Amino acid sequence: PFPSYGEYFEQYTLTGGVLEDLQVPTTVITAADDPVVPVDDFYDLPEIDKLELLVQPHGGHCGFLDQLPFGCWYEGVIAELLAGNGCVR
Repeated sequence: PFPSYGEYFEQYTLTGGVLEDLQVPTTVITAADDPVVPVDDFYDLPEIDKLELLVQPHGGHCGFLDQLPFGCWYEGVIAELLAGNGCVR
C-alpha cells in the first residue's frame, strides 16, 4: 500500500519524541551487526525510564539463533520479561 520504500520506512521510524511517553516497560532487542537498521540509531535514543535497550554483538537483522537447542535466542528473553523476571542475558 506504500508508493515508495521511503514512505514505508517513515511509518515505523521511531524518531523525535515518540517514545518519551511510554507507559509500560518496553524492551528493544537489536544487534550491532544489523545491516538494515544501524545500531547507532538506537544509541542515539534519549534515556527513557520505561525503555530498556539490549544490544547484542551478533544477530543480523532477524537472526538471534541459538545453536543448540536450535531456536531463537530472543524467545527466551521475551518469556523472562513477560514472567516478570527481568532479563538475565
